[in-house]
Amino acid sequence: MIYLLPGNYSVVDFLTPTKIKEETDKTLSTGQEYEFVALTGLYLVSQFFIRSPSNNFSVIVSINGANILDNTYTEFLDFSYNIEDIAAFAEVDEDGIPTGKYVVILKNLNCDNHISIRIRNNSGGNITFDKIFCKYQGT
Repeated sequence: MIYLLPGNYSVVDFLTPTKIKEETDKTLSTGQEYEFVALTGLYLVSQFFIRSPSNNFSVIVSINGANILDNTYTEFLDFSYNIEDIAAFAEVDEDGIPTGKYVVILKNLNCDNHISIRIRNNSGGNITFDKIFCKYQGT
């Protein structure tokens, strides 16, 4: 969604250069929730990516104080067949052999006040997430 402003401008014209936040090998204990990113202001999260050795996790996206997504990997997998901006899959190598990693990608999340993306470990043990990545722009 792009907000139109008076004149020949859109919000995109006022966004800062793209920023990246990335973490590797982030461990969460059973039931632990981790706020990976929290942004206040006008923001566009063009991509969020998470890779895990377990499919027992959730991603929670809150925009302007309301949870718009609070879903498990399996629920994202179901959505990904029908929703263009959500992808979830079991990773395979170049030969098509499963790597034992599970990926969720969310695209084109925008807000006009506040956005946060959290990760929750739903398993019975620790999960070490291989990579968590977010690409965003804001005002």
